[in-house]
Amino acid sequence: MTYGILILWKRFSNSYVKNELMAEIENHCIKHGIYSQAAYDDYQKNKFAKNSLYIYHGHAESDIPVGIEYEVIARMGEYGIIQPDSVQECHSKVLNFFTQYPMQPFYQADLGYHGLSLIQFEKEIPPMIYELEEVMQKESMNWTTQICLGSKEGIQRIINKDMALRELSKVLKDFGIKNTNDFYYVSNSLDRNSDSQICCDIAHKSKEEKNKNKFCQVIDEQIIKKYNLTQKEAEEIIDKSLDSFWQKRLKL
Repeated sequence: MTYGILILWKRFSNSYVKNELMAEIENHCIKHGIYSQAAYDDYQKNKFAKNSLYIYHGHAESDIPVGIEYEVIARMGEYGIIQPDSVQECHSKVLNFFTQYPMQPFYQADLGYHGLSLIQFEKEIPPMIYELEEVMQKESMNWTTQICLGSKEGIQRIINKDMALRELSKVLKDFGIKNTNDFYYVSNSLDRNSDSQICCDIAHKSKEEKNKNKFCQVIDEQIIKKYNLTQKEAEEIIDKSLDSFWQKRLKL
């Protein structure tokens, strides 16, 4: 099963962990009862693990189990786009996840929620991690830097989708297609088996017969095939490219 990437927002200082965070976790366990005895036992075993940090992570793309291992680390730039030149090999493992309110050890990060995790790095804590803002006192969880952990294949597929999105946005612009609202119907008609049929559907909306074949060929060969996109991935980038937010802000 694919669990996707884990996006990291902040790291906790050792002093804050020892003086505040651990006490808060224990108090919640006493007050509310232990949610998972196995998770609590793992926390007691791991809480001072070598080469580990308590990290505040972003919303999980799916339920992510404790013990998941990641292969690479990368920076995420504006709008959450992974910076390809920042990807580095970095073996890591999530030792513990914690519920958000009240905070205590849990056996997974739940889909859609953000919260605390204890992550151990195989060799040493990578310098990139220290770019995350450090939590030294109790405060609201705003963030300015995002770093992600993932598998090599998973990170590369996200990079490919981002690059494909940029190229598709260029294609739409080059073909002079102005009314992107006309294309929203595509999102609801992608249950066909053929990617080329997707292209034909989009091209049909260009309203210029002479451009249809060329438009279809550009999208199919230069984007879908070039980046080896699946049906679902093709749907995602088409949908994003039609969003005026992306059209205006991506640097084409």
